[in-house]
Amino acid sequence: MAGHLTAEEVLVAVEQLPPRERERFDRTWSASRIGKGTRSQVEGWRATAAYRFPLSQQRRLDDLLDQQNAGTLTDLERKELHALLEEVERRNAAKAEAMHRLALLGEHELLPILKDVQ
Repeated sequence: MAGHLTAEEVLVAVEQLPPRERERFDRTWSASRIGKGTRSQVEGWRATAAYRFPLSQQRRLDDLLDQQNAGTLTDLERKELHALLEEVERRNAAKAEAMHRLALLGEHELLPILKDVQ
């Protein structure tokens, strides 16, 4: 059929793209390979990527970490600290996954976010 490219012709054309267009192509291709997800999935990824640990919990975590460093944690506080740290770890893993999926869709830039994490 006229107008159709072979796989080899497509690869040659992709290799000739300027860097920005190549990055855009790579994101689009990756997104099509993993599936774009439904609208509700994408909205969920956006909400997860934007999540911030509540200030009250962050303050409590900071207080418990200070007490741990001072060696004054009670057994109950140690359990609370452990639970908070597990929650932070779980949320950060979910957030990273959501940002990754959005980045593959070309919706999210990871570099500015990674600077915030450091």
